[in-house]
Amino acid sequence: MDSQHEETSERGIVTDSGSISPAQASPLEQPQRPSAKRTGTPYTLKQISKLNYGVKNYTIRARITKKTSIDCQAFAVNLHDDSGDIRAFIYAEQVDEFFPLLEVGNVYHISLAQIRRRNNQLELVINDKTTVERYDELTDVSRGDFDFVPIALLTENKVNNKVDILCVVKDVIDASPITTGTGKDKRVRRSLLVIDSSGYEVRITLWGSMATDFKCPVGSIVAFKGALIKDYGGRTLSASEYKPMVVNPDIPEAHTLRGWYDAEGHHKKFLSLSRCVTRGRPAVGSAPKLVSIAKANSLVAGVADNFEFFHIAATVTGISSDPFTRPSCSGKDCDGKVSKMARSDKWHCERCKQSLPNFEQCYDFCFDVSDGIDHISLQCTNKVGEILLGTSANEMFKLWRANRAEFDKKIDSVKNKYYVFKCMTTTEHPFKGTIRKVASVITACPIE
Repeated sequence: MDSQHEETSERGIVTDSGSISPAQASPLEQPQRPSAKRTGTPYTLKQISKLNYGVKNYTIRARITKKTSIDCQAFAVNLHDDSGDIRAFIYAEQVDEFFPLLEVGNVYHISLAQIRRRNNQLELVINDKTTVERYDELTDVSRGDFDFVPIALLTENKVNNKVDILCVVKDVIDASPITTGTGKDKRVRRSLLVIDSSGYEVRITLWGSMATDFKCPVGSIVAFKGALIKDYGGRTLSASEYKPMVVNPDIPEAHTLRGWYDAEGHHKKFLSLSRCVTRGRPAVGSAPKLVSIAKANSLVAGVADNFEFFHIAATVTGISSDPFTRPSCSGKDCDGKVSKMARSDKWHCERCKQSLPNFEQCYDFCFDVSDGIDHISLQCTNKVGEILLGTSANEMFKLWRANRAEFDKKIDSVKNKYYVFKCMTTTEHPFKGTIRKVASVITACPIE
């Protein structure tokens, strides 16, 4: 048995030193703490992660991170220590005794609670044999601090990983019962569509009392602890009933998110990681898996004949305007390179092999993007150039010839804008006998 976590006592009185020792004074001489019945049974202080069916005569020292309302003469609390979390249930005649005693944020010694397994989770049941005593001494029991992950980065985490997210509620779906397992068990679930400043939205499912008790309006800031990443209908999240959900938390990150949402987030469009239905409306199609620019650079540097597709989310940092356009085929659905035919006024297309009387300008430039850590140079296609600049290559070519200052202003207007780019590695032959691999952009989706 781990001696670092063992302390024994006859009655469970906590001394100033933080150890548990027999009581030395009469009840009249001691300050009274709210407590339930004491059994007088010797017990061992255990970490939550060490609990199992074989543990007897134990005590945990844990902080309450969540408390449900009373429903059908029962309620539950989430307990946390530095080793993990567990949920405790209180039923029937114990409800009146323990509901006012157990408060969120406080630390308690809980002894001899029944240990059971349900839905593949260990749980505690506080009954008439359980001792509960508030622990008022200075303690190192953590408050279950959050380590938030942006929604956009959920695709970089593996399925079944647990993450903390701070988000804004965009839509709330009514709670509804579903049948699980063998068809005999029913659970209540509720889906939320949530967003953050990374430009993405995701569906998160609440279960049980968390689903029925959820009353937050659209626009509320919510922090979820230990949400489970799932891959059902795209990337989704499942909120844990055993982890805290904090509405409008008083933390700097929440204040920053509130400022962003009030200023601009409430009217933005978002890419969705989930294929879901919200109030009967199909959501935006699921977003692709993103890679970092460091990963994208490694793909570009790979074997020349090994073509790869990838998506990155990045900010435009610069555009090379020399050269900027090239003559291209004016035929339908073709933008192949053209060359002037000898002793003729026509132009010959290398791709469709047509000879045409004129040509069109086509975007053909490189631009740099960054994800805040790394940079990559991308080759722009004509379609993507029109998305970035909002006009055709012909119009930009005319502007370049007529007004260079306005042309430069138009180029600068693209900088610092944020996009999700779908890219493909391709090969170029800049000199005879040489091959160079580049990243060519196929589509660009702006994130406003």
